[in-house]
Amino acid sequence: MNYVFGYIFYAKKLDFIGDPTIAIPRTENRLVISDMMYQLGIQYKYEYLNKYFITLGGVLENETKLKTRSHFLSELYFPGRSTSISDSITLPSTYLIAEEESKGSVVYPRNIGLGISMGIKDMLTITGDFYVQNWNKSLIMGKSDSLVNSSSVHLGIEFTPSSTSIRSYLGRVNYRFGGFFTNSYISIRNKQLKDNGMTFGVGLPLRNTKTTFNVGCILGQRGTLQNELIKEQYGIVHFGVTFHDIWFRKRKYD
Repeated sequence: MNYVFGYIFYAKKLDFIGDPTIAIPRTENRLVISDMMYQLGIQYKYEYLNKYFITLGGVLENETKLKTRSHFLSELYFPGRSTSISDSITLPSTYLIAEEESKGSVVYPRNIGLGISMGIKDMLTITGDFYVQNWNKSLIMGKSDSLVNSSSVHLGIEFTPSSTSIRSYLGRVNYRFGGFFTNSYISIRNKQLKDNGMTFGVGLPLRNTKTTFNVGCILGQRGTLQNELIKEQYGIVHFGVTFHDIWFRKRKYD
C-alpha cells in the first residue's frame, strides 16, 4: 500500500524583450495529487535436499485514478511595477484574465513485474526481474501526454564463500554484482530514452550477528546523442544496514 502526494506544476510565458509597454502573457497550472495506491504480490519458494532453492514471484499494480485538484491562473503583466501609457493613464503591473479551481484525477498506469531467484542456501543467489508499465495510457486531468510504455530487466548475483566460517571474515562477506537495462517512459524526437548500467557491492557482517552493513555502487548511462539529444554517465554510491534477529524461537535456557 502506498500513499502518493505532491504536485505537478506547469508554467508558460511569452517575453517581449526591450519594450516595457507590451503585456507579457503567462499561464500557470498547479496539480495537487493526494491518494492511495495498492499493489498485489505473490511468491512461491521450493527447496530441494534442504540445500537448493528456487523462488518465483509476481507483482501487479493495477491502473489507479489518483484524486487531483487543479489551480489554473492566466494573467498579463508588464515589466516593472507599473507602466504609464500617458500622463493620465497608468496600467497596473498585473492584469488577471482567469483563475479557477477544479477537481479531477491522474490515471496512473498498470505495472506488472515478474521475478525468479535460484541458488544454494547461504552461499549463492542468482536473480532476475522483468517489469513493464503502460505509460501511454496515463491521463492527467483527462489529457494524455507524450509518454510511451516502459520496460526494464534487472539481473543480479550474490555469493558468500562461507557464511558459517569462524576463522575467515572475508569468507562471510556477501559479494554482489548485477546489471539493469531500462527503456524509459520518455520519448523525444521519436527516440525512446534508455537507462542501462551495472551494480556491485558488498555486505559486511557485524561480529556475532547476521546483521550486515551494505555498501553498493551504480555505474550507468542514460540517454543518447542521436537526433541531437543528450547522453549522461553517472555514478551512485549508497550505504545501508540490514538487521537480522531470531524471533519466535523459544529459549531452552534463559
